[in-house]
Amino acid sequence: MLGTFSFKCSNGHYHDEFVHRDVESRDCPHCGEQATKVIRYAPKLDYLGMGAQKHAGPEFADRFDKMHRDRKAYEEKNYENHGDYGPAAGS
Repeated sequence: MLGTFSFKCSNGHYHDEFVHRDVESRDCPHCGEQATKVIRYAPKLDYLGMGAQKHAGPEFADRFDKMHRDRKAYEEKNYENHGDYGPAAGS
C-alpha cells in the first residue's frame, strides 16, 4: 500500500515521500545521509464518521450522540437569542 510518509536523517532534516508502507529508510535529499521513517503527525480519529456506522462501538456511538446533543443545544440557544439557528442549521 502506498502513502506519504515522513523521514528524518541523523542531521535533523525532515522530508516526506510517497512510498510503499514497508519502506523504512530513504536517502535524505538535503544531505544524502540515511533517513528513517518517523511519525510526525498524530492520526486524527473521525468520531462522527465512526459513530454513524451500523456496528459502531459504544465509545464512538456515545461521542456521536454527544456531538449531536451539543449542536442541537447550540442551535436552540441561537434561535432564542437571534431568531435563527445559526450557520449550518440542522447539522
